[in-house]
Amino acid sequence: MKKSALLVPTESLIFHVEGETWHEMNLNLRAGNSMPLTDRTGAVSGTWNDFQKAVTVEAAAEDNTQVVSYTQWYWVRANAQHVIESVVNSNAMKNNVSLEGFAGGTLDPANTDISYTASLAAAPAERVNVTTYKVVSGSLPAGLTLSRDGSISGTPTEAGDYGFTVEMSGDNWITETASFEMSVANSVTMDDVSAFVLDEDNEIQIGCVLNAEEYDEIIYSVSEGELPVSMQINENGLMYGTPTEEGDCEFTIMVTATRTEDLGFMTSVVTDTLTRTFDLPVVSKAEAEVTGETSGNESSGLNGGVIAALIAAIVLGAGSLGTTLVLNRKKK
Repeated sequence: MKKSALLVPTESLIFHVEGETWHEMNLNLRAGNSMPLTDRTGAVSGTWNDFQKAVTVEAAAEDNTQVVSYTQWYWVRANAQHVIESVVNSNAMKNNVSLEGFAGGTLDPANTDISYTASLAAAPAERVNVTTYKVVSGSLPAGLTLSRDGSISGTPTEAGDYGFTVEMSGDNWITETASFEMSVANSVTMDDVSAFVLDEDNEIQIGCVLNAEEYDEIIYSVSEGELPVSMQINENGLMYGTPTEEGDCEFTIMVTATRTEDLGFMTSVVTDTLTRTFDLPVVSKAEAEVTGETSGNESSGLNGGVIAALIAAIVLGAGSLGTTLVLNRKKK
């Protein structure tokens, strides 16, 4: 340990360095007029009383008596602690404390409208009592927050790919940073189309990431806006019909899933809801052929139901980095 000319309170100090113990250094920090401490709230004035081991101030000018100034002694201690933390407990002088176990990576994916939790907390480091975490660059997905204990929680509201850097602090003086990435997918899915085709039979399947086997019923409906004229959606999420007017069309699909929960002494109906807003124009057949759009039935590849099932399998199988997906449920 490098010895320096630090002045500290009169109490004996004990330093522990690499298993060795340094005892009773007995160094005094005296707060007299000749040594003002100005890095806190102002200069500390008074006289050091070696017998009382405290700072004293004049009680009354006329009788020249002195009393112990406990308030100033507090500032002596506070400044001494500040000096020690500034010089000894610096991030450059880690004193063999390592936070290298804090590493970044890719978090498990999340879904909109579905509650999400994850933990970034690293294994406790030796000689560190308290570790805290904060985002220092980038941002979490909208709807998610990082707590000081390293836990992420909330309900994502916007799909996308996100990157952010988190700082881990050990006892508020040793720090380590790590970068993380995560993605948020829409909970409500749709066949890979970008427009309705005018005067053609259209069939477009809407799906979701919920596991149908866990629910008594899953119903699809339009909660806001309107489908194109002559188009409708059934309870299974199939949009069908023959649009008769061109133009932009914005609408919100709501997925309402219900199941019965047995509480032992009674049953309760649990309802989960997912929503997603779509903006699909109605275009002519000629324009659709130029852009490669189809009317639905002749489209190739996986249909919406299969895609939804695959996404559900991926989501339900997620488990790295301590991530848990939980739906926001309402009970009747």
